[in-house]
Amino acid sequence: MLLVIDKGIMDEIIDQPSFNFEEKKENMGEDHRNRNLEPLSPNSQGVIENIQNIVRMKKGKAILERKDGEWKLQYILSNALGVDSSQTNTIGSPERVEGCLELLHFLASQKPANGIVYDRDEISVSYGKLYRNGKEFKSMNKLLGTGISGDVVVVKDKATGREHGLKTVMISINAVNEVRCWIDLNDSGNVPRMFLFQIVNNKIEIHMEIIKGKTLTSIMDEYMFKLRDDQHSHLVKPFSLHVLDRSLDAISAMHDKGWTHNDVHGGNLMLDSDMRVKVIDFGGATKCEENANLNEYQKHTNKILKDYKEALRVFSGLYTNNTFNSVKDFEDNYRNVFEQMDLSDKYELIDLIDRVVKWGDSRKLRSDVKQQLNNVLNDFDQPREQFLMEVAKLMFPERFQAILLSEHVQPMETAEGDEEDEADCIDFEPCCAAPDIDKLAASKLLAEVLGKFGIGQF
Repeated sequence: MLLVIDKGIMDEIIDQPSFNFEEKKENMGEDHRNRNLEPLSPNSQGVIENIQNIVRMKKGKAILERKDGEWKLQYILSNALGVDSSQTNTIGSPERVEGCLELLHFLASQKPANGIVYDRDEISVSYGKLYRNGKEFKSMNKLLGTGISGDVVVVKDKATGREHGLKTVMISINAVNEVRCWIDLNDSGNVPRMFLFQIVNNKIEIHMEIIKGKTLTSIMDEYMFKLRDDQHSHLVKPFSLHVLDRSLDAISAMHDKGWTHNDVHGGNLMLDSDMRVKVIDFGGATKCEENANLNEYQKHTNKILKDYKEALRVFSGLYTNNTFNSVKDFEDNYRNVFEQMDLSDKYELIDLIDRVVKWGDSRKLRSDVKQQLNNVLNDFDQPREQFLMEVAKLMFPERFQAILLSEHVQPMETAEGDEEDEADCIDFEPCCAAPDIDKLAASKLLAEVLGKFGIGQF
């Protein structure tokens, strides 16, 4: 995880000694956690304490360094989930014999499968009911992303020729929770589809749908500036509310099944090209059982509220360009920060956030978000689908470029005068580049096509 922090804060922190924290939970006493913080400003102390809290919960290392002229804070997970990957489902010494015999008895008596396939149109298992790398599927040597419990890479099913994602995690209680949560949400439309999970040696392979979209972190960092220009600034609020609305719906679907995500942030919320929000990475998910006692239920309720607060932080980043440093920073300072902003609706935003932060009322939050979104759309008399189309042209220009270019290109004649099919004449590059015709004509065509959708040239 890499965070770019305010330069002033980073400059102040980096001047202090010994800010390379590599600790285990049992060694993180209160006095130790507060070392060297006294000379720092409150904001800088907040950054350091946030990192120390992460390290206190999980083994890892937090490093401050300067790269490319910016101060950056890097948190490196080291066996973050506490999994002993060398032990589970591997050959062991005689003292482990009883556990091995119990496993053999369970396999012989219950005859469980070592994996479950959910989509046979995407997964082509062998005659012997196996799905193996190099046999039934192959790696494409492409990384889709990284998560709290493992990386996601691209693989291709050899029989269908279609690509999908593969996530590999160590066998652990966290991994079991991840798979169970995914199964519960698999048909909800709020998560990538899981095609197959299976146990392979001491790991779990999860084969999944590849979402054609962008994380909300990517949108905040690389695309929101397009919406903030004079031509499109009227779209910022409805788009931000739309994303919040869809994010809350997706997160609530988890909560309705008894799960909390526990790691909601812009990198784990994806917007696809149809402007739907998908939740990803359930490596930290936990479930509240029906027979939970009062204390467990209260902890679960607090986790639910934290999921919503994190979604509100992302909304703040989209709408105001301020994501705050942490949930605590958000809770403590959102009112003061928004009151100082030049926003005509700042008190509406404060009331919206108050629903969860101050009153803990997630139901009212969801209904208020939907009402505010409807009010905004009614103010400039534009259907939701229309403004979403405008935003999609800016966020996913390649989608519309491909459609329009195919409509403008005419069939070409061969040297003999015989016409060929358009599909045989045009060789599109992987990212839908313009066809190979006269450069000047292509430039004018592209300008005309993009102009229809209000998209500037790249």
